Amino acid sequence: MLDISTVMGDFMNQFKQPLVTIFVIFATAYVLSVLGCAPAGGTNSVPVTPTQATPVETIETAELQPIPVSDLRECTTGEFRNLVKWSQVLETANKAIDTLGGQSQWTKADSKISAVALVAIQKCDEDQYYHQLKPCKKTTVTIISPDKPTVRGYDAYTINRRCEKVNAYLMHFKMRPDPNAVQPEPPTVTPVQPIEPPVRPPVRPPVAPVQPIDHGNPPPVISDPGLDSGNQNSGLRECGNDEFTRLKSWRASLDQANRNIAKQGAPANWRYESVAVDAAATATKSCESLMTYHQTNSCQRRIVDEKTKTSQIKIYNRETLREQCQTARLYHYEFTQHSESLIVPNARLIFDTSALAGHTLAVGMIDGRIGEQCFVSNMSDRDVTYGHGQQALVTAARVYPPQNSDNGGLQMFVFETEHGIKVECYGVEYPGVKTSKSEVVRLLMQKGTQIQMRYELN
Repeated sequence: MLDISTVMGDFMNQFKQPLVTIFVIFATAYVLSVLGCAPAGGTNSVPVTPTQATPVETIETAELQPIPVSDLRECTTGEFRNLVKWSQVLETANKAIDTLGGQSQWTKADSKISAVALVAIQKCDEDQYYHQLKPCKKTTVTIISPDKPTVRGYDAYTINRRCEKVNAYLMHFKMRPDPNAVQPEPPTVTPVQPIEPPVRPPVRPPVAPVQPIDHGNPPPVISDPGLDSGNQNSGLRECGNDEFTRLKSWRASLDQANRNIAKQGAPANWRYESVAVDAAATATKSCESLMTYHQTNSCQRRIVDEKTKTSQIKIYNRETLREQCQTARLYHYEFTQHSESLIVPNARLIFDTSALAGHTLAVGMIDGRIGEQCFVSNMSDRDVTYGHGQQALVTAARVYPPQNSDNGGLQMFVFETEHGIKVECYGVEYPGVKTSKSEVVRLLMQKGTQIQMRYELN
């Protein structure tokens, strides 16, 4: 992430002012959380009071000179992690100051911006002192250009230049603390081991297709797997009439959805079809409402088949309903249309990391790629190495279809994994103002970019 402000400058300038205002409000809490010293009081607690800083009219420091990177040693893991934190805090402070306009517009100090600036300048002073004594460089080898590594130097001169804006702001309002106090060395951080693929529970076998409902009789319901349908001593209470009326309505909507989906064949052949999408949405809403209700209100009902003159006890709990709803819910989440986030409340979005497997994504890396459209960066404070076949939870996923003013009209798909790996895909060419997860993946694959994602039902 180091120097990411230069790389992403044009992109960030497209954000609207309300987003910048919100950003400033929470900047103090963010920089403190990066440094690991956020107050327990939340965003309302401002640990630094600008008016308490000692005014410094001039800073008496020896004239600094840049050191050629060829003369620098390689930064240790602990040093580089500390530099990443410094860069994050400094970038946040700089963007907060930018909301005030140019220096000629700095007429009155803002308490929140001043608090962020004071935290940033303290980090600047610490790192400048340390790297005046122990300058170093970071060499990053990328999977795109392994023969052309990126080398960045970190000496006192470089750090001082990066901190100029924060320093100017604090000097302007006579709030600059004394920079000449000796600071301790950054703490040593134990290297983090590569991420091991998580152990996931086995996938349940597919549910057998249901039969069309006979409206002259109570609806057939698939029994809980392994349950003896003749067992009359399950210990569950009898479903009430109102409960069973809701269950019959649910059964009808689920049968309708399953019939429409079945016309498309196996899941690999599924496609967007408006009638099937609408039916699946109705069934999913009913399914998830009843799953929630019957999680704590399990019941049973004796179903009599008038044709065969036999009876069967059916169980209604969260698990039996979940299994019967699996096909309709999966189809619904695959093709639900979104104009913003692809994250949904009742399913987890999972990214197959095969496209990144076997490569170490270093802290601060910003120039990795998947195919020709997707750029990869490591937004975390640790190196990440995905194993082959590893699945990662997606914690944020956003589409930017045409006419989306939040991103200046660019057509993009951006997502981030639970490990802080961010992927930004450009030129997706959505056909409409809304899109689905399935369509995003399809459009990327049409251009040779292999992004595999799936929804995992809760």
